[in-house]
Amino acid sequence: MTLSGSWSIAALGSPAGRVLRKVLRHRPVARGLVFLAGLAVLSAASGANFEFFGKSTSSRQLYEVTRGDSLVTVTARGTLQCQRQTEISCGVYNLGQANGTQILRIVSNGASVDEGDVLIELDSSAVRERLEDFRLRFESYRARQIQAEAQLKARKVQNATKLADAEQTLDLAELAQKMYYDHEGGTYLVAVQAQQARFREAKAKVSEMQAALALQETQSRALDLLHSLGYRSKQDVVRADLSTIKTSNDLAAAVNAMAITQAAGRQLEHFDHPIQQLKLKRATERAKARLEQVKLDNYAELIQAESRKFEADRVAERLKDVVLMYEAQLAACTIRAPHAGMVVYAIEDGVPAVREGEVVHFREKLITLPELSRMQVKTVVHENGYHRIAPGMQVDVRIEAFPDQLYRGSVSSIAAVPESESWISGDVKVFPAVVTIDGPVSGLRPGMTSVVDIQLDRVEDAVRVPVEAVVEVDGQDCVYVDGSDGVELRVLETGGCDGDLIEVYAGVEPGEQVVCDPENL
Repeated sequence: MTLSGSWSIAALGSPAGRVLRKVLRHRPVARGLVFLAGLAVLSAASGANFEFFGKSTSSRQLYEVTRGDSLVTVTARGTLQCQRQTEISCGVYNLGQANGTQILRIVSNGASVDEGDVLIELDSSAVRERLEDFRLRFESYRARQIQAEAQLKARKVQNATKLADAEQTLDLAELAQKMYYDHEGGTYLVAVQAQQARFREAKAKVSEMQAALALQETQSRALDLLHSLGYRSKQDVVRADLSTIKTSNDLAAAVNAMAITQAAGRQLEHFDHPIQQLKLKRATERAKARLEQVKLDNYAELIQAESRKFEADRVAERLKDVVLMYEAQLAACTIRAPHAGMVVYAIEDGVPAVREGEVVHFREKLITLPELSRMQVKTVVHENGYHRIAPGMQVDVRIEAFPDQLYRGSVSSIAAVPESESWISGDVKVFPAVVTIDGPVSGLRPGMTSVVDIQLDRVEDAVRVPVEAVVEVDGQDCVYVDGSDGVELRVLETGGCDGDLIEVYAGVEPGEQVVCDPENL
């Protein structure tokens, strides 16, 4: 089924116009599409004679009803486009003195390029200068970052050592205090027992000296008596007196030693013991305070070390991002083709907006790169046939510039909402659709006028009559049948249209003759 989607309102009253109305009635998908090229089609059709493979007489044109395969299609006109068209803009920030970047070299307008070819080279001197500056800054802060990381590790080790020393000092202080107060073998208990033993020894020594002195005095008195009786000499008496004096001195020394021992005991109980208690208590308190101080100092020093490392990390990371950004900017100074295509300069006021030596700005459009080997057709679908067309349907595509070349394709997409009303479509709703041409093509250019035949259905062994043979009577499709008894008007039950033929479900049979020019009856 083929149909041009354009007509002239004035031509609808002509015979060709009546044929067009029939086609539009049987081809609702194309109804309502208006294209300027249709004016010429209708003008030519209004003066043409239709020829069919059937009998004809001098008074009327007849067509013999036949059976055949019917391919139901909808035809629409559209515009050729590239499937992929990339707009390439300036990706370099405005860094130069002229608040832009100068084009050093650019490929010729209209040139064909392959993927990866250099399209434009921009002045990279300002970018390189800033890149080197920030690289030096990054390396400097990278060294600080490494130093801060090493200092943080050292601080953690030092903190652990200081904490262990403080904990050990506290443990020793508490252990010394426990050792001093132990009731079974504590330092204080041992000192008291030793002092008591020394006092007992001193007291025993005094008793011993007292007994020795008493014995010596008895012996001295006995010698004095014997001397007076003449039994001992004077020397014996003197020696005895000397022994008594010596023993008396020893007793005095023992008494003094006992007094000293007793005084030492009182000193231990009233002075040494309280002093040692206070020392042990203060030592434990200092150890606890030292431990807390070490913890606080460790925390503060660790925070400082971590802060220095965090600052170095942040600055180094930021500088690294800046370096990467300027490296990307340097790469952006050389613009390469993302895919094969034809170079089209950006147009401003009707003239190309880019050339060598021109200063361009960030995000300014430079060139368009359409890929000419992959094409598609943008067309519209009438609202009555919108529900019959779906993505994936097969399509035959012809380019008006190359009428003998047939391209295969498929419906790629169809819009969910109608196109905005325009003077072309009036109040008729049409839905934009895209038809993709299969495989690579050559020689085609965007903007060429295209005709697409969307294949809706195929009917085998269908009864068909010419489109111009069908007339509308009281809202019904009818046909004039030429028989032996003359011309008979019959009501038809019609289906889809395949080119110039309409499928008939009921009303005529193969072999019958229908009138192709009912307007002449």
